[in-house]
Amino acid sequence: MMKRGYVLLVAALVSGCEKPHPPSSVTDDWQTLLGKADARRGADVWQRGPQAGGKACQSCHGPAGQAIDAEPAPRLTGQDRLYLARQLSVFARSQRQYHTMQILGRTLSPQEIADVVTWLAQARAPAAALPALDPRLVAAGGALYGRGDGGRNIPACAGCHGTDGRHPTEAGTPYIAGQPTFYLTEALTDLRARTRVPDSDGQNMFSAAHNLSNSDIAALAAYLASLAPAATGPGRTPPAPRPIPSDHLPKPTSRSAG
Repeated sequence: MMKRGYVLLVAALVSGCEKPHPPSSVTDDWQTLLGKADARRGADVWQRGPQAGGKACQSCHGPAGQAIDAEPAPRLTGQDRLYLARQLSVFARSQRQYHTMQILGRTLSPQEIADVVTWLAQARAPAAALPALDPRLVAAGGALYGRGDGGRNIPACAGCHGTDGRHPTEAGTPYIAGQPTFYLTEALTDLRARTRVPDSDGQNMFSAAHNLSNSDIAALAAYLASLAPAATGPGRTPPAPRPIPSDHLPKPTSRSAG
C-alpha cells in the first residue's frame, strides 16, 4: 500500500508541474482576436517562437514566410490571416496531420496566433524562381481553373480563389497562385481523399476536389505554380501572371435579391 501511495503521489506531483499552454482550439472567435492583433508582436513570435517555448516559425517558413528550399512548406507571405488562424486551429485539434504544426498549434496562444497571422498578412518577399513546367499541363490547368468541368461536376477554382489566384473573393479563402507544385498536389490529393480537414468555412473543398483525377491535380498544380504569388517584395518586379483566356473564365450569373 505504501509503495502504491508513493507512486500515486509522484504521479500527482509530476502532473501538477506540467503546465501546457492552452491550445489554440479553445477559441473560434478569430474576428475578435484579429481585431486587437499586433503585427509587431507577431513578428517577434515568427522570429523567436511562442512565449511558451518551441520552434520559431521562420526556421521552416523562411524569414518572411516565403518558405525555404530545404523544407516542404507553402508560401505564407501575404496570406489571408483568417484562413491561417483557422488552419492553426485545425492543426491544434489534430484534424490536419503534420507533427510539427500540430505541436505549434497547441503551443501558440490564441492571441499569438492572431498576432503572427496579422504580421504575415502584411509581409512581403520575393517570388521563388519559376520551376520548369510542362506547357501542356499549364494550359490544361488554366482551362480547368478558369471554367471548371460541368460534365464532371468540377467547379471553376476562379470562382472562389480569384481569376489570378491571388485575390480570393471572400475573407478566409487563401491565395493559391505561386505555391509550390508539391504542396498543391498534396493538398488537392488529401482533400479529394478527405484526409485533410478544411476549416468550418472550407467544407466546399471536399466537393470541389472529389471528382479531380490525378492528371487534373497535376495540371492545376502546374498552372498555379506558373503564376506570380501574392505579396512579392518591392525590390523585385514580379513576373506577369499568365492571363486566363476569356472563354475560360466563369460566366457571370444573375442572383435574385433573396
